[in-house]
Parts: sequence; C-alpha cells; structure tokens
Amino acid sequence: MTAIERLPVPFIAAINGHCLGGGLELALACHLRIASSQAKLGLPEVSLGLLPGMGGTHRLPRLVGRARAHEMILTGRPLRADEAGEIGLVNTVVPPGDVLPAAERLARRIAAKSPAAVGAAMRCLNADFCSAADSAGLVEAECFERLTRTPGVRGTLRAIERDLNERKENDV
Repeated sequence: MTAIERLPVPFIAAINGHCLGGGLELALACHLRIASSQAKLGLPEVSLGLLPGMGGTHRLPRLVGRARAHEMILTGRPLRADEAGEIGLVNTVVPPGDVLPAAERLARRIAAKSPAAVGAAMRCLNADFCSAADSAGLVEAECFERLTRTPGVRGTLRAIERDLNERKENDV
C-alpha cells in the first residue's frame, strides 16, 4: 500500500461494488477514488476481532477526520457511496456503469498536464503524509500481528479458511 501511495503518478481507485476491509485499504492508498452510487465502503475487521492492518487506521483519519474514522473502524458499519462522498472518503460518486469511464476521464485530465508539475505536486503531497504514515504503520502492524495470535481470532480465521476451502471444492 505504501508503494502505491508513494508513486510519483496518481493512482485512481474505481469502486464499483462492495469495497470492504482490504479492498477499502487498497482504495485508501490510492490518491483519488471514484465510486458507483451502488457501492458500499467499510472496514469490518473489528467484527472478526481484528483491525484494519494495511494502513486503514492512519489513512482513513487523514481523509475523513478522526471522529468519522473512529466510528467507521470501531463499529465496522459500511457506508453507502453517497455517505462516503459527503465525508470525503470518495472524490466522486457516479451512476453504476460509469465508474471506469469517469476514472479514465479523470486520468486523461491529469495526463494532459505537465508531467514535471504533476510529479512535483505528487512528491510534495506525499512528503509529510508518508513520513507520518511510516511510524503509524509500524504501530498498526504490531497491533494487527498481536491480534492474530488471540484464540478467538485464530478460530475465526480457521473457520474462514475452512469455508474458502469448501467453496473451492464445490466450484471444481
């Protein structure tokens, strides 16, 4: 996620459906986010006895503010796309079927600008954020790793693994 975040060119997340957990953490690492009006976005990890472990605990507050981030992370409640747009989690909400075209239009608008200016702007925009994210990411990784060793979470992860294996067997 940090590698995406630090790129000298903007990454645009095109969110067409459910964007939960790791999917939302990937979208948070992107510089811009466009969502379908039917999308749902959230970090449900606390429901599994975990926390967002790929940067969500420090990227989300920077986008939506501490109070909203606390609410989203601590309750695990997903947001509708319109709610996500209102709080700044996504830049734009578009009708279903227009997510990729809207992302492509935005990418073309940015690509039409001076590459040197875009690169310099990206470097400046990332400078402060990335250094703070490094230390916050270390704390998050330590907490996530500690949580994965608790008995309740290990049981939940085993149950998820069994369910995935059963689905694979049924799909074959």
